[in-house]
Amino acid sequence: MEEVAVFSALVEKLSKKTKKKYADYGKKQSIESIRTFDRIIFSVIPDLAKDLIDLEKLKSKFCNEFKKVKKKSYDLFDFADEKQFVEPKISYDVKPISLKNLTIIAIDGSIITHNFFNFDLSLLRGIGVIYNFNSSGIPEIKYHPKKGQENYKISRILRNSNERETSSLVSVDRALMEINLANDMILNSKIYENIPDKIDLLILDGSILTEPLNLVHSEYSNSLLKKYHTLIKEYQKLYSICEKKGILLVGVVKDTRASTFIKFLSKNLPILMKKYPELKGITEINYRKLMKYFSDTGFFHRVLDVNERSSCFSINSPKKSWKPRQIELFEKNLKYETNITENFDFFTCYLKPVKYDLPIRMEFHMKKSNLSIKAIDTRIQQISSIILALSSKFENFAIPIPQIEAHMRAKLSGEDLSVIIKFLERFISEELVNSCQGNQESNKIDEFILKNRLLLSKRRERLPL
Repeated sequence: MEEVAVFSALVEKLSKKTKKKYADYGKKQSIESIRTFDRIIFSVIPDLAKDLIDLEKLKSKFCNEFKKVKKKSYDLFDFADEKQFVEPKISYDVKPISLKNLTIIAIDGSIITHNFFNFDLSLLRGIGVIYNFNSSGIPEIKYHPKKGQENYKISRILRNSNERETSSLVSVDRALMEINLANDMILNSKIYENIPDKIDLLILDGSILTEPLNLVHSEYSNSLLKKYHTLIKEYQKLYSICEKKGILLVGVVKDTRASTFIKFLSKNLPILMKKYPELKGITEINYRKLMKYFSDTGFFHRVLDVNERSSCFSINSPKKSWKPRQIELFEKNLKYETNITENFDFFTCYLKPVKYDLPIRMEFHMKKSNLSIKAIDTRIQQISSIILALSSKFENFAIPIPQIEAHMRAKLSGEDLSVIIKFLERFISEELVNSCQGNQESNKIDEFILKNRLLLSKRRERLPL
C-alpha cells in the first residue's frame, strides 16, 4: 500500500499532458487485460488506423522521390536479369488513339458454385462483346452468342475431391470456356453474322497467361492435370491465331498484388541511388523494410500521373514465373510436352487512365521470332493508346468499356443457380419414383440421404450454426 501511495504521489507531479497519456495508457492496459470486443474497438482498431496512416505517409514520401525523376533515363535494362526490362525509363506518356473504324472484342466469364456434401455443382457463363466503331467513332455493339447471355455450362464433380482440387477444376473450366469462346469467335468470324472479319483488339478479363496451379501436388488427379494441359493448348492456339491475323491480344487485370517491379527495385535501389543523386532523399527512409509493403499497383498509383504508363517488362523470366513449375509438373506426372515459353515472350506494364482509380495492368505476348526492342515498343504503344481511349470515360473507374459490358453480361447470381437446383430436385424426385418401385431391399437408398432428395447440403447450411 505504501508503494501505491508513493507511485500515486509521483503521478500527481506529472504535467497535465503526461497525466492524460498515463490515464489513456491505464485504460488501454485495463482493456487489454480482458479479451473483449471493446478491446478490439478501442485498442486494436485505433492502432491499426494509426499504422495505416503512418504507412501511407511513408509510401507517399518514397514515391515522391521517384516522381521527381521518373522521366529520366535510368537504363533499367542495365540492372535487370535476363533482359527483363526493354525500356530505360520508369514512366512514359500515352496519348489516346481515335477509335474510328476499329473492332474491339472483350471476353469475360462468370461462375457460381454450390458445394453439397456429396458433390459439387457449378454454373458457368461466358460472353463475348463486340464493339464495332464506325467512321465517326460511334460503336455498334453486338454479342456472341447473339443474345448476349445464352452461353451456359454446368460443371459437376461427383468424385470425392478436396476443396482445393474442386476450386482448381472449376477455375480451369471457366478459363477453358472463355478461351474456347475467343478462339471460336476469331476462327469462325465468317460463319457468324455478328462478328466482323477484321478484329483489331481482343481483351481478356485478367491475365493473358493461364491461371497457375500453384498448389499442385500428388493429391491432384490426372483428370485435372489433363484438363489443365488442354487449357494451355487453347491459350497457345489463341496466341498463334492472333499473331497470324494481326490481332492485338491484351489481358487487362483489374486488381493484382503482383510485385515483379518492386522486387527488382528493392534489389537494385542501392545501385540506382548511387548512380542518381536525385534519389538521395530515400536514404531518410527505411526503404528495405518499406518495400515489403508495396505491390506494383500501389507503387505506380503514386508515381504515375493520368495518361502515363510504366516501363514495360517481362513476365516470363524463368526464375520468376509460374510456368517452369507447371512444365516440370507435366513432365514428371503426365509426360506432356508444352512449349508455351518456347515460341512466345510475355510482357506487362501499368497504365493510369484516370485520377481516382488504381492503374490497370496490361499483359501482352510477342512471338520470339519477331522479337526486337522496336517491335515491343510498337506493340505496347498500340495497345496502351487504345486501352487508354476505352478506359478514360469515368474519372473513378479505370476499366475499358467493352470489358465492363462483358462483365455485366456474363455475371451470374445466386438465383441463377437456385433455378438449376430446383429443377434438379424435381427430376431427382421423378427419377426416384420410377427407379425405386419394386426394388429389392438391398437397393434402397440411405434414408437420411433420401430425405434430403440426394442434395445433401453441408451441415452449416442445414442448421443455423
